[in-house]
Amino acid sequence: MTILHYHISHPFVEFHEFPYLESGFFLTSIAIQTTHMDTNLLLMFFHLIGFGLIVTLLITGWLLHRQYTAAADFKTKTVILSSARSVGLLSPIAILVLLITGLWNMHLLGLGLFDEQWLGIKIVLFAIAAVNGIMFGIRSKKRGMLVAQLAQGTAPADSGSKLAGMDKSTFMFYVIQTILFTAILILTVWKPGRYA
Repeated sequence: MTILHYHISHPFVEFHEFPYLESGFFLTSIAIQTTHMDTNLLLMFFHLIGFGLIVTLLITGWLLHRQYTAAADFKTKTVILSSARSVGLLSPIAILVLLITGLWNMHLLGLGLFDEQWLGIKIVLFAIAAVNGIMFGIRSKKRGMLVAQLAQGTAPADSGSKLAGMDKSTFMFYVIQTILFTAILILTVWKPGRYA
């Protein structure tokens, strides 16, 4: 007996003819492959949600930074920084979602960290963006404390120059993160060096 040939246009589902195969085993294989496909699609869904959250946070950060630089007094700047800090708390969650879903998806595909060129570059860029985000969080806390001191009139004499340097560093953070995640998106879509 020959089982009918099935071919579904999906990278994780491909069935061929299996002569003299018991139908029960074949149906089990279909169930396993279908579960594998469903898991991958679910991971991709949450991976896209994580990336979308990162992009949303990045855009929100840009907008809040512009409001901060346009604020006329330090009390207003303090309020804006407080809002930015609340938004920034979501960043680790987005990074964690991207990391878990990305690694799990690679496991399902049977890929190592650097098996494909585009994936290896993407992982390096993602690591740089994550470290940059952690460092930014530390700097943002120091900047918030300094702005609060300036608002209360208890800041040291050289606080103005320090704050200017921190503001410039914040601007550069958003520029770098925008470049990194744009590059990650391009690599994800284009996939240069795939299956090389």
